[in-house]
Amino acid sequence: MNNYMVRITRLVIIGVVLCAFSLAQAQESEPEEFFATPLVSPYTNGAYKELNKLPESVRRSGIYARYLHEFTKAAGAEGIINAEARYEAFKQSKSHLIDAAYKNSGGGNSIFSDAWTNIGPLNRGGCTKALAIHPTDPNIVYAGAAGGGVWKTTNAGSSWTALTDLVIPDLAMASLAIDQDTPTIVYAGTGDPSVAADGMGGSGLYKSTNSGSSWTHIATTTLPRTISKVLVHPTNSKIVFAANYDGAGTNGRGVYRSTNGGTTFTKVFPTTGNASGIIWDIVPGATISGKTIFYFVEGNNPGGTAGECGIYKSIDEGATWGKLTTTTLPAATSFGKAALSCPKANPSTLYCFIAEPGGDVLANDKSLYKSTDNGLTFSSVAVPHTIFNPGGTGAQGWYDLCMNVSPNSVSSDTVFIGGAEAYRSYDGGASWTSYSDYSGNTTVHVDHHAIAFDPSNSKRIYLGTDGGIYKSTNTGQTYSYINTNYHTMRFYHIGLDKADFKRSMAGSQDQGTWQTVTGQAATLKFGGDGFHAILDPQNSNLYYTEGPFGKLFRISGSVVEITGSNFESESDWDTPFIMAPKNNLTLFTGRTQVWKSTDQGSSWGSISPIFSTGVFINALAQSPSNANVLYAGYGGGSIKRTTDGGTSWNSKNPGTSSRIESFACHPRDEDWALVSVSSFSTSSARVYLTTNGGTNWTNKSGTGGTALPGAPVRAIAIDSVDPDKIWYAATDNGMYYTRDAGATWSIAGAGIGLSPCWDVQVHANKLTVRVATHGRSLWEANTSILPVELTGLQAIRTAAGTKLHWRTDTERQNSGFYVQRSYNYASFEEIKFVPGNGTSTTPHEYTAFDPKHDDGYYIYRLRQVDLDGADHLSNIVEVRYGSAGELRLDQNFPNPFVSGVANTVGSTRIRFALPDNDVVTMKFFAPTGQLVRTLIAGESMIGGEQEVYWDGTDDNGKPVASGAYFYSLELQSGQKISKKMILLTN
Repeated sequence: MNNYMVRITRLVIIGVVLCAFSLAQAQESEPEEFFATPLVSPYTNGAYKELNKLPESVRRSGIYARYLHEFTKAAGAEGIINAEARYEAFKQSKSHLIDAAYKNSGGGNSIFSDAWTNIGPLNRGGCTKALAIHPTDPNIVYAGAAGGGVWKTTNAGSSWTALTDLVIPDLAMASLAIDQDTPTIVYAGTGDPSVAADGMGGSGLYKSTNSGSSWTHIATTTLPRTISKVLVHPTNSKIVFAANYDGAGTNGRGVYRSTNGGTTFTKVFPTTGNASGIIWDIVPGATISGKTIFYFVEGNNPGGTAGECGIYKSIDEGATWGKLTTTTLPAATSFGKAALSCPKANPSTLYCFIAEPGGDVLANDKSLYKSTDNGLTFSSVAVPHTIFNPGGTGAQGWYDLCMNVSPNSVSSDTVFIGGAEAYRSYDGGASWTSYSDYSGNTTVHVDHHAIAFDPSNSKRIYLGTDGGIYKSTNTGQTYSYINTNYHTMRFYHIGLDKADFKRSMAGSQDQGTWQTVTGQAATLKFGGDGFHAILDPQNSNLYYTEGPFGKLFRISGSVVEITGSNFESESDWDTPFIMAPKNNLTLFTGRTQVWKSTDQGSSWGSISPIFSTGVFINALAQSPSNANVLYAGYGGGSIKRTTDGGTSWNSKNPGTSSRIESFACHPRDEDWALVSVSSFSTSSARVYLTTNGGTNWTNKSGTGGTALPGAPVRAIAIDSVDPDKIWYAATDNGMYYTRDAGATWSIAGAGIGLSPCWDVQVHANKLTVRVATHGRSLWEANTSILPVELTGLQAIRTAAGTKLHWRTDTERQNSGFYVQRSYNYASFEEIKFVPGNGTSTTPHEYTAFDPKHDDGYYIYRLRQVDLDGADHLSNIVEVRYGSAGELRLDQNFPNPFVSGVANTVGSTRIRFALPDNDVVTMKFFAPTGQLVRTLIAGESMIGGEQEVYWDGTDDNGKPVASGAYFYSLELQSGQKISKKMILLTN
């Protein structure tokens, strides 16, 4: 067995073991994920030329494969992320979101019957790159997620609130800083500088002056992209430092300094040209003669050999810098990624933790250096040899590296270091204890990025890992997992159970494949990185998962690797993997060729040639109406199509150089298909349609203000009710939909906002839409799509049964409505028919009554039938009786809610359900806890569904300010529930 297969076998074993562990123990094995040969991009434009020069050890790693995969999506064949187009697309989407809030404030214009709901995992966090703790209030902590933006807790991690969903494109965070003098001021640096590409995801620097409630994009021309480090002077708020990682920008890499609180920045290092390496960290040291010493560390890119790298020092408040040239430090060429720490109680001490450019420990494991004389001399300290390379197959210190020293350390320093593994020392590095490793015996997730000590209590420590946030209150002896409502997991794809609309499975970065079932907590089903997940529609106990590089597994009690012996040994980091739409025994996967199995993966055969040497297939689809028709997308806008099951393939390119991301085939027309493309562009050509098998393609991305933004469309899906006209687009700036075959597009809005959406699937129940975001976890919503303009089905529980009510604004050849009921989630049955009104432009009210009210769960929907026999399903409503009844409070809609808008209703709808007749009170509170409005004051209400509206005014009738508000529902019987909403004033 070759090394590659040994590593994959280990991955299988680890995945099986992980399923038995608790969620807090679910760890990834990224060092095991390794290419047999180095990854080289087939493109040489832009940053690809530099990426291809990286050391073989880096290009073999799974981390690099992931970065290359994501960079290729964003940069396209040109190899340059168009930062300007990217930010313009984000602003366009934000405008769409605000416009949608205006238009939908009456509750009736959105395609979605309710706001988006996060379906989990609700207690699991994602990759966290930065942490900042309030200097005087230990309950306030800020976290920066790799794809989830800035978050805040006000209760020491018991729960978290998102702060930047509508502020920062892509939500990729690199650094955070709090003003120590005025802690209401917070800075956030965006992007990801871990790979020598063009600043993955960065859009510059942001500042909040009100503790994160609102943000301002600052220094937009000076610091336009990735900010690897931001620091505020500890005693002078006017001085702010930012390390710019902008390899392709006009300002270039280096250290920038502001003397006016971030209004403007000036480059202070280097004085001419650009930094040769990356500025990884900046820290303050001792104060001498009233001036604070500052240090920064510059490290080489992987493979770099710049003599400029090392530790630099400033004795004039950061205006000028000089390199520390002591011979007790490693040579400049030995500096890769590095971190600094200076204990506040002993500021003449400086620690520097260093990985060599390739990501491993330095010679003789001497990767930690300590100075006790303000950087004049250093002594070396050995660290555990495996900290960056626990699997022995690929060091990743260029990705995982962090360090911190207790602020109270004086003589015997408490030091924490993190890499792939993590260790602590209570004696300055003389001895080390592991608290996170690949043995499976530790509770803290591997892959470490941030370590923060509480400045008011150094026993309290927060950790940022690939698996979320951990807290210790006893200086690292034990840890608790604190990720409730920290919805920051990065998912790739989501798969639906065609036989059970409540069930889904989705694959995530570094955290495995998860199952969600409506009303239940999400469960981990398989460890490691997860990608495509397929649930067998004929066997609820059988499902398929995919690991890195297209490793496929069939799971039904036991885990079976189903990769064929004749597969190519390598494929893309995220490999297309699908099941035939109408044959659960047939599977396809795309590598450099298309492969097919007709026996659930037990054997495979190639059904295509290699389309382009060294280029992986990105997207794959089979027509539901003709099993011989398949599409394969690869490279820069290339598409191949077969009409004979793979015997011959023809080029069907749509005329774009952007990467092909996904296909959607019509359920009844084999020649009809949609394709979506990626990369950021000033062009809005994101979605193309063919109605003649790819001979011609038409841009269906809209025009003007109703066009799709120039952002990647990661996935395209068609509606099951009206596939010819209603489509869904998962974009880097949120979810979009069209009701007119791409002539105009609208943003889905409320809840999911502008989150980076990477996959969208429409359930066969014709109502449920589920989305996998890359940084904001999993979401779902139900649609209200009918040819008859139905305002929405409502259900009111009474003592004698359920009263159903709906209304039509217009009707077109409406024969009538079949009322369908599902009792305790059984199959729907039709319980009565209500005649329609044919064709009418006059609104009509409809009612129906179901006398059944036995204990249990009731789901109702309408099957609306046209005069020609065509039928369509409405939204669903749920009612519970007896022991199944419970208090329910829905998210307000719209959310965000815009008050005071001319020519609109100017209010937000809040629905709730009462388990029984009760006395109800509903109140609205500001984040400070101040009561602003009592909407319902001890009112008697009957059990069942209810709804109210709030117009954004306080108890005195005055409009409240923009911001976050909480609303609570309290019953005389003692039950209480609350939710958060966002209000915007016009």
